[in-house]
Amino acid sequence: MKRPIDTLLLLLTGYVGLHLPRSFLLLYVIVGLLFWRTCLVHLEESEPLRWVQSPGVLRSALFLLVFSVTYGFGMLAWGFWLLPADALDALNALLLPGLLFLAGVRAASLPRTWSTRLLLTYAFGALLYVLIALAFARSPWWNWSQVFPVSITVPWGSSVAINVRSVEQNGYPALLLLAPGLMLTFGSSTVPRRLLGAAFLSLSALGAHVVGALEGRLGWLTLVVSMLPVVVLLAVRLIASVPRSWCRSWPIPALVAMFGLAGVGTGIAVLNSRLQGSGIWSQGLCEERFSLYASILARLGQAPWGGRRLQFPFRTCGDQALNLVFGAAGQVGIAHNVWLDIYYTLGFVPVLLLLAALAPSALAVVKGFVSAWPAWDWQVCLRWCCFCLLLGQWLFQPLQYSDGLLYYLSFFVAGLFLVEGRRAFLEPESRRRTLHS
Repeated sequence: MKRPIDTLLLLLTGYVGLHLPRSFLLLYVIVGLLFWRTCLVHLEESEPLRWVQSPGVLRSALFLLVFSVTYGFGMLAWGFWLLPADALDALNALLLPGLLFLAGVRAASLPRTWSTRLLLTYAFGALLYVLIALAFARSPWWNWSQVFPVSITVPWGSSVAINVRSVEQNGYPALLLLAPGLMLTFGSSTVPRRLLGAAFLSLSALGAHVVGALEGRLGWLTLVVSMLPVVVLLAVRLIASVPRSWCRSWPIPALVAMFGLAGVGTGIAVLNSRLQGSGIWSQGLCEERFSLYASILARLGQAPWGGRRLQFPFRTCGDQALNLVFGAAGQVGIAHNVWLDIYYTLGFVPVLLLLAALAPSALAVVKGFVSAWPAWDWQVCLRWCCFCLLLGQWLFQPLQYSDGLLYYLSFFVAGLFLVEGRRAFLEPESRRRTLHS
């Protein structure tokens, strides 16, 4: 029974990654199958569901429930949703955060490779979605040099061209497979693992092509952040493999790390200087989001209950900078930050509730990565890259409006990483171990 459920879950996760029609509905099916799958294990082992008794999980789930109710009520009260037209959006906002969070908690009670397959399946599906979109939009379809800096036609889900910023982020999960790919290729001694690493590197190259074709910049920033600890770790392990007589001085790893960081900084500077004048890179590494964020933060007291009432001018970057207006009646109506978008729309109460729900997971993730260092393996690297991806998306993208699927799946990852982080992302000592708070 367990093998068919596992296969079906992988197929459904790939379907969701492809952003095919009815993907939001299938999230409920995935949640149900996840609970069924984990319950089978605990029934076989005659183990009670102790995870329900964990105060950390219950506290976060309760805050998520209150957040969902507050968010849905606020959207209806302000008139941003209208029933029955937006009934499905309201239902998803009410149920999916808590359900997916608890599903992630349950998934952590299974072997670590099980959840790893789910993460990889979603990454592959999302990459395939963007590659198909590029094939449909390009003329001819094999014209790999054609780029789309503004909008692109997608194969399903929309009959018109949509903003590329809503599409490019689906190539990021594959792009960030570079770190686990390098870990497998250069940190493994077995041929199958090195072949898996080569497959990851190939998928990462395709992800890089997608990000380049859509002229995205956030993907490269996330890639650099995800690669920094992996480069240092591989360098330290390489030095450790050299005979002791060759490196008796302790500063060598520190020097390697220093030169590695200096190389990354030099590469970014060169990229900034050479790409100016090319599409979205015409403004170099200057980013108007920071100016926008600062302006919103300076005006928090003007609209504490949301309602999208803030309105102010701000200036873009580049040689041809423009004065734009942020607000419902301006040229820019979203903050490109999940937290600020929620505040702008509904005020500070939902933001505080969401922060109270997700802060324990974020703290557990950071502590888990620190505790696992320097014994990271490729699966820990994969989780680090996933964390970097979601951190970048929540901080720099209007995720609720650009990719609602990834927004909701963030709660599954939060529940999964809450448990895995508390055990330093390593395998549990036995199949009977679930959650220890």
